[in-house]
Amino acid sequence: MDLNSKIYIMNKITQIKFRNKISLFCLTLLIFSCSKKGALFLTLNPPPPSIVHSSLPLKIVGPPLIQMKKNEYPTKLQISSQYFKIAIPAAVDMTGKSDELKNSLSDLFYTQLFETKRFSLMDRMEIKKLEEFKLNELQYNKKDTGQDSKEVTQKKLQYIDESAAKSDLIIDRLKTLTDGIMQIYITSNEKSSDNKSGKIGIDYRIVSTGGGSLNSDPVVLFAGSKNIDYKFDKSNSSISFNRTDINEICKMIKQKFPNPDEQIDIKIINKRGNTITINAGKNQNIISGMLGFVVKNEKSAEGNGITSYRAVFLVNEVFPESFNAILLVDQENPEEDNFIIPTIKVGEPIRMK
Repeated sequence: MDLNSKIYIMNKITQIKFRNKISLFCLTLLIFSCSKKGALFLTLNPPPPSIVHSSLPLKIVGPPLIQMKKNEYPTKLQISSQYFKIAIPAAVDMTGKSDELKNSLSDLFYTQLFETKRFSLMDRMEIKKLEEFKLNELQYNKKDTGQDSKEVTQKKLQYIDESAAKSDLIIDRLKTLTDGIMQIYITSNEKSSDNKSGKIGIDYRIVSTGGGSLNSDPVVLFAGSKNIDYKFDKSNSSISFNRTDINEICKMIKQKFPNPDEQIDIKIINKRGNTITINAGKNQNIISGMLGFVVKNEKSAEGNGITSYRAVFLVNEVFPESFNAILLVDQENPEEDNFIIPTIKVGEPIRMK
């Protein structure tokens, strides 16, 4: 390299160093001149707009969307009842001479079933509002032979027909409000000679209404018959039944229904459309016409168990160790069920009502 070239390079280096020192001095002077205390000066005016030539292939991209976790197990907002809901209308008098016993007998069954703490019961006063008319009491005059006259026999048949028709109307209404109806029929009434005591024979049954489902026909879940003693106090016109007899019936009914409070490993083992198969059957007292829920079991922050209800089903086929059920859609508000039912999966737990 010749001497001229070396001199040229040295001049350039000197110029660069000089310029850097000048730039640093100017920047420092600018900062301190804009603030009395040496703080950085910030303007409230917006920054000047960026000018980008249209020929440049630039694309403005916004921030990425927040990825929300998909809820794989949506649950129902509300349900009618966690437990099987039973209505107990007034007993039907099939004898024509036990009208004064009908309501008190049903009230006592209501109390005894309530004390089992197994069922949800429709208020008796609400049921009585549906009983719009009361038949006139009939007086029966018998011949010396002890047989009813033809006229009395016709009145008894009319009484029975009207009582049955009234009962049918009430039952049709209760089907839309309950899961089942307890029907009580007084079939006999033997009174003592002083009319202070007696014994009635009753037939009773619990009929499933399918929770008001249009897919279900009435199915008898439980039935039986029994004689019940009673006493009548004329001084205050009160009737008292033998509670032990009625309590035995209610305990038997409780035992025939699977208890939802017992933690049993019952779950879905197959699903085809709206039909599910469950790993329980006659071995766990499942009866066609019963109702249940597909549930979601969770724990709160405090560690307490929480049960959420996903769908209601109606048992339609029962086998020794399994049963099939139909997932029900609320006919008045079908949107929620139509959204949830497709998300039901094999392995999910269930709970009987």
